[in-house]
Amino acid sequence: MTFLNDLLLLGLIGISIPILIHLFNRRRAKVIEWGAMQFLLGSIVNRRRRVLIEELILMVLRCLLVAVVVLMLARPFAPVGAAIGWGLLIPGLLLVAMLAAVGAIVARRLWARVAVYSAAILLAIGLVALSSSQSSWHSGLWSDDAAQDLVVILDGSSSMNAKLEDRTNFARAVNEFRELLAELPPDAHVSLLVAGSTTRVVTPVPLDVRSDWTAILDPLTAPGGSFDAVEALATAATVLQQGDYPSKRIVLISDGQHLGWHGDDPRRWEFLKSRFESLPTKPKVIARFLPLPESPRNAAVAELSLSRRLVAVGQPTTLRIRIENSGSATLASSGLQVQFDAGDAASLEVPELPAGQSTQLELVCQFDQPGAHVVQVKWLGVDDLGDDDSRSLVVPVVDRLPVLLVDGSGASRFLEQATAFVEIALAPAIDDVDGPSDPSLALERPFVEVTSIAAADLPPEIDFDDYEVVMLCDVPRLGSSIANRLRDYVVHGGGLIVAPGARADPSFYSEWSSQDGIPVLPGKLLERVIVGEGETPSRPAVESFAHAALTRLASAGPHDLGRVDVRAHWRIEPREGGEALVGARFDLGDAWLVEQTLGRGKVLLLATALDDQDSLLPSNVSFLPLVHELTYSVSAASTIELNRDPASILTFELPVDPQIASAIAGDTAENETDSTASTIDAGDWTRVTPVTLADGGRANARWELRDGFVVVSIAGVAQPGVHSVEVPALFESHVPMRVQERGADEDSGRGLPVAVRLDPRESHFEPRDQADESVAASHVDWFQADDTDQLIAAIVGDIPGRELWKVLAVLAVALILAETFATRWIARRRKLGATEEVSFVSEGERLSTFKDRAQEFLQTVRR
Repeated sequence: MTFLNDLLLLGLIGISIPILIHLFNRRRAKVIEWGAMQFLLGSIVNRRRRVLIEELILMVLRCLLVAVVVLMLARPFAPVGAAIGWGLLIPGLLLVAMLAAVGAIVARRLWARVAVYSAAILLAIGLVALSSSQSSWHSGLWSDDAAQDLVVILDGSSSMNAKLEDRTNFARAVNEFRELLAELPPDAHVSLLVAGSTTRVVTPVPLDVRSDWTAILDPLTAPGGSFDAVEALATAATVLQQGDYPSKRIVLISDGQHLGWHGDDPRRWEFLKSRFESLPTKPKVIARFLPLPESPRNAAVAELSLSRRLVAVGQPTTLRIRIENSGSATLASSGLQVQFDAGDAASLEVPELPAGQSTQLELVCQFDQPGAHVVQVKWLGVDDLGDDDSRSLVVPVVDRLPVLLVDGSGASRFLEQATAFVEIALAPAIDDVDGPSDPSLALERPFVEVTSIAAADLPPEIDFDDYEVVMLCDVPRLGSSIANRLRDYVVHGGGLIVAPGARADPSFYSEWSSQDGIPVLPGKLLERVIVGEGETPSRPAVESFAHAALTRLASAGPHDLGRVDVRAHWRIEPREGGEALVGARFDLGDAWLVEQTLGRGKVLLLATALDDQDSLLPSNVSFLPLVHELTYSVSAASTIELNRDPASILTFELPVDPQIASAIAGDTAENETDSTASTIDAGDWTRVTPVTLADGGRANARWELRDGFVVVSIAGVAQPGVHSVEVPALFESHVPMRVQERGADEDSGRGLPVAVRLDPRESHFEPRDQADESVAASHVDWFQADDTDQLIAAIVGDIPGRELWKVLAVLAVALILAETFATRWIARRRKLGATEEVSFVSEGERLSTFKDRAQEFLQTVRR
């Protein structure tokens, strides 16, 4: 703690004024003996102690009053992080006043008064000296050159858009930035960043305070998403590298929500620390945290998903919506709007939601056109945060799914073939097929195009790229050429299902690997387990279902998978290292289904064949939806994920036929006329196309041809919503139909839609915890301002803190009232200014008053 007007502390000498007045008024009385003295001696002895206490109370109050007034005029100031706090310095100086008061009243001898006054003076000098030294230390710590490079980061996350007293925290942050600009020196260079899901540099070139900041700040809005403190500060460090001044500071204005501070990941802060240390001068970070809503009203569309991963044209599917009340008050029932491709809309009713509760709604829907359809769900109630009231989902819809079934049985009769029951399940000849109770898992018409070929009839030059899924059913082995083609097909994004039967050759499957030596299958076939007569057959353990296809089937309604008797199966040893997922087991512990990702594709291995030789599975009701779900789960059509979590750069890989890719590159090299297109080098092909952001803004997407794939990289689309990427005209006919955006009509395709999700934790308004604060303070030069004044003081070179004169003013008023009350109370007890009647009657006399005795004496004389 320090004082802004140090010289006024000399006014503490004024404490001696009431003491001197008291000492001058104390006169030595002249002793005169008189006859009634015997009646007063007892009274004087009894009253002396009470009078001393009364004088001590008055003297302490008056000395404290003088001291408090002097301290108030000296303007005490409590710097942030002061070694000597105001709770020590101010009480210490008030103790000096009390010591002086006590010495004047209690100490009767000269040496006692000198000792008390000396102690008080030494204590006062020591406290003032400590205050002065601390003031010099803080001045050296915070004083800096007026010329400085300053980067201001405004938190633009969704929580900053929450209304707090009819005003958002983002509006408050912008207003605090305006106040800071008004106090900055003219030669300071300022850069502004807005950090939502990604950090945007609003001012690419640092500006001075005389620039037209109004034109920059007035249209500024919070982009939404989740704030990432480390990313924002790292971007600020990059901006500071452009500055010319040695003094560098970063101002962060945020609501301090826990999400995005990474208190549990010190490695990210270590990276930030290294970035700061690479600058010529390590910057100081001044953080200002605005209050989060204490009792918010908020409903959020927390989840939006479909009952199946792959949707076919005209196929019913269930849209699942979860509405969560993340606020502290019960929300009344409201409506929910579900809109499809900005056209048709459906309405649902959301029941009353207590605080902290959620409800799930379902809507069965279907799509009549292939392509990427956009479904938007919006909660229609009123709350404090609108960013999480809606959520979007991109639904790829296909009109056909080509599947190749490879039969290894060698049987001539259809029902004896290993692929027979799978072919019937994927392409049933009848429309009405029994299935689970969930209508989204029913099939109104087959859209799977099945091609069945015997393993011995596979041509060596077969092109597996014509199929989305290849299924090997009881295939003993494949020729090396076909095996390599099938392996490369999977690596480049294809889907493979292997259902080995009794004819499978485990040595072939164990040796089958990629060019990098990675096994194609996610597990090793060890031995055949055959159930003998009288033995209990194995059954799939429903509680072990972990694969997405099985959990989707189990959640759709009652099924009979747990009652399937398995008479024979392969014992599988899953790959080590966590690359393989055991999606299901038998009740005795052996793996039933194992899956892995190989390159860009998926491989699924079953322990049983999909015919009636190993089990009675084909006769079960769940067989048909099971085969479909397993096929959809590995399909290449399901590998392009258009619904993404926020990221600084989103990347997609679109498969393209290698021959078509070569034709595109060659045609581009010969007919390059677009000056904005990037160059062609060694057969590579690149383009840059615009992206229409969800908020109407613009960004760019880069298209590159790499190894038979078109890689699409999009930067600056991390904010929640649906963003539309324009497809290059040269490549438009080669983009898979399922990922091309569809509108309300058939011919309204506009590009590649990308839906970015909002993190549900953004709706919970959870404040930063101790771990977040400690990890930040331990890795960067950190200061947290409690208000705008402290923020401005820390930037302009003043000492941040708060003045305490108002507290002392209140204390001074309280002392005045206490001194006035004490004076009047003591005066009344002493009855100052009043005539006091003294009785000279001894205790043995029974005459009531002197008047009665005089009256009796007069009557005696008259007689």
